[in-house]
Parts: sequence; structure tokens; C-alpha cells
Amino acid sequence: MGGPTTSSMRDARDAEDRRLLDKGALDLLLAGWCETIIARCVARMRGPVGHDVARSVSERLSCGLEGALTAAAAGRFG
Repeated sequence: MGGPTTSSMRDARDAEDRRLLDKGALDLLLAGWCETIIARCVARMRGPVGHDVARSVSERLSCGLEGALTAAAAGRFG
């Protein structure tokens, strides 16, 4: 009997992200991606400055998601 595959784990993550987004739980949504964002920024920037970049990325992502939720609530997106 096989265990979870990368595809099924990704699908589960996508479903959880959608659930949190639909619920408006942006803090929990972003928390689930925090380690990934930091790891990618640190690797890309090759050093501690990656933490500053990760903070900026997280802030921009948060603002973008909040804006999208506000627009969706106003009926501008579907």
C-alpha cells in the first residue's frame, strides 16, 4: 500500500489554502507558507539579507491577498 504522493500532498495543501482563503484566515494561510518563503528568499539572496527580502515578500503577499478579498467581497472578482 502506497503512502501519500507529492501530487496528493500538493493537492491537499492547495485545498487547505483555498479553505483558509475562503474563510478569510490570511494569517493562518501565510503562516503555512512562512518557512517556504524564508527558505527560498535566503537561498536566492544567498545570505541573511534573504530574511529581509522574505519579510517584504510576506508583507506584499498579505496586502495583495487582503486587497483581493476586499475586491471579491465587493463583487469585482469572482
